[in-house]
Amino acid sequence: MSDDLRTYADRKVWVFLTDGRTLVGELTGFDQRTNLILTKAEERIYSATEPVKSVPIGVYIIKGDTIGIIGQIDEELESQVDHDNLMVDPIEPLVL
Repeated sequence: MSDDLRTYADRKVWVFLTDGRTLVGELTGFDQRTNLILTKAEERIYSATEPVKSVPIGVYIIKGDTIGIIGQIDEELESQVDHDNLMVDPIEPLVL
């Protein structure tokens, strides 16, 4: 997976953790165990009854075995989403 992560280096990514949390940030580092370093990171908290909350974190290190999904964000599409009014059910934690 480390080779695949090279394409995401220095780009904005979305990371879903196995505990159900969602993080967004710039991928600035990773290793062979898929441990990640995000900068400009924020946690996005989803709710079916309230708009999405973005909690700024700054620099965040993620242990590789807690990552469920990672993907690059299309920043053009991202800019078109009205997160202040978006209400959506949160994704359930992954059961491994």
